[in-house]
Amino acid sequence: MAKIAQESIVRFYDEMSEKVFGIVRMGTVLGEGMPEKTAANIFITNGLRGKPLTPFKHSMFRPMLYVDIGDVCRAYESLARKILNGEVSESCNSLAHIFNLYYPEPVTILELAEMVRDAILKCSDGRIKPEIKLVDTGQPSMFSEEDKKLIRVDVSKAMNFLKLGSLKSPRESIEEIVKIRIRRKARS
Repeated sequence: MAKIAQESIVRFYDEMSEKVFGIVRMGTVLGEGMPEKTAANIFITNGLRGKPLTPFKHSMFRPMLYVDIGDVCRAYESLARKILNGEVSESCNSLAHIFNLYYPEPVTILELAEMVRDAILKCSDGRIKPEIKLVDTGQPSMFSEEDKKLIRVDVSKAMNFLKLGSLKSPRESIEEIVKIRIRRKARS
C-alpha cells in the first residue's frame, strides 16, 4: 500500500505541477550492498560460508522480479538527463512518465537458490558446494510452480525511451556478486 500511495502522490504532483516528475517501478534490486534480509543476500552469504541454502517450502515457488543495481543506476541517470534536457514533456499525462524496470522473466525463490548454488560452484571452482535444504514450517504452499507463468511485465517503454540497451539477467547479477565476495574474501 505504501508504494501505491507514494506513486499516487508523485502522479498527483506530475499532473498538477509545471515540473516533470517520473516514476521508475523496480523489481528487487540485486547488487553489492543489497539489504541483508533479502533472499538473494541470505543465500549468497550462507552459501559462501558453506552453509545450506534454505528456501521455505511454503514459498519456494513464489515468483519474483529482479533488476541489477547497474541497470537501476543507468535508468535513473537517463531519466534525470531527459528531464533536465527537456526531453520529457510536461504536457503528457503522468502515465507517460512511469517506467517498469524489471528483468522481464520472473524467478522463483527455489530457482534463485539454484542460481546462487550454481554461481558459487562455478566461481569457487567447485571448492564450495552449498546444498539446498527446503525448510518446512508446516504452512500450506502459497504458490504453485505455474504461478510464475502468470506474471507478464512490459519493459519496452523503459528500454526504448531510456535507451537502456539490455538488462542484466538475475543469473549474471548473482554470479557477479559471488565473484566479488570470493575475491574480497581471498584478499582478507
